[in-house]
Amino acid sequence: MDRATRFASWKVKHWSMSQQTATSQVTDLHQAEMPYARSWIDHLTEWIDRIPGPSWGFYVAALLVLTISNNVIFWIDGSQAVGSFELDKSSDAIFSIYFLALYHYLSRVAGRCFDVFQPVLTWTEADRQIMRYKLTNLPRWIGWLVLVAGTLLAVSNVLLDPLAFTGLDKANTLSPVIYQSAAFSLTVVTLLPLVIQLLRQLRLVTELHRQAYTVDLFHLTPFHAFSKFTAQAGAALLLFVLYAGLFTLLTGPGVPLYAIVGISALAVCIFVIPLLGIQNRLGHEKAQLLDSTNEAIKVTMGRIHGEVNADTYEKISGLNTTMSALVAERTLIKGISTWPWDTGTLRGFATTLVLPILLWLVTRLLGRFV
Repeated sequence: MDRATRFASWKVKHWSMSQQTATSQVTDLHQAEMPYARSWIDHLTEWIDRIPGPSWGFYVAALLVLTISNNVIFWIDGSQAVGSFELDKSSDAIFSIYFLALYHYLSRVAGRCFDVFQPVLTWTEADRQIMRYKLTNLPRWIGWLVLVAGTLLAVSNVLLDPLAFTGLDKANTLSPVIYQSAAFSLTVVTLLPLVIQLLRQLRLVTELHRQAYTVDLFHLTPFHAFSKFTAQAGAALLLFVLYAGLFTLLTGPGVPLYAIVGISALAVCIFVIPLLGIQNRLGHEKAQLLDSTNEAIKVTMGRIHGEVNADTYEKISGLNTTMSALVAERTLIKGISTWPWDTGTLRGFATTLVLPILLWLVTRLLGRFV
């Protein structure tokens, strides 16, 4: 290899190493700017996103695997006929995967809602990225804490009250107990991060609504953005209650009324409370616009009276046109809703809210005739 070729090769290698170093430095800087490291559950959902195909495909596949394994473990134990699938064990699989899927879904929804809302913020791009990171990622230390605490809680519950878990009352070996401990642990360690992250997200939504620098009643899209998130979060809780109610209707005693009412009330709070701040700001903006329009109407009326008192009527026609326009403006402003959600969002949430209560009433009615 001649000197020119060696020199060219050295330049290419040196340039490549420089680019890698620069990229690494940018990555490190980007990570350093983030307020905290992400939790294990965020790394897990990121890994699921990288799997070829839609992420829901992973959850469907996982649900099928869990449904089969929920029965296979009892085949091995000998307490269930090999090849048979029992309804309670099969339908129990959803509890192990639901909260992970919901955490993944709500993180995506929160990010999309923030993208719609952020034009009303005066923040720098770095501040916007940090807030989006907070909305879509749980701190690592919280993730590890709930992983350990949730596992201990789940295992202790199975060991202390095994008869409360599907199939353990007929188990012949310890295999189903170990399996149910693992399955219930998966449920608990995904439920706890979901609840904690949901509470953090709702607090952040409240803070974001306070940070909006201006409120425009004629451009409400940003201020309706997070209603989709809060509605879907509340609806997801209600859908879980609905499924749990159907599960217990088919396999055991019905869900108590206090549980239905309690979770329904929580879902309503999740939907409404984070939006009250922006609703107040929208109401204040509407009152200001109405005051301004009413003042213009008052001034116009004064000018009309002045024309009449002066016995001059040349400007009356133009003033009447102005008055009509102002009255139409006031009617238009009064018709603008200050609630931070559109009709479709509210209707969908209300429908979901009614379903668990309706289910409870149906189960009680059926119970009188069965």
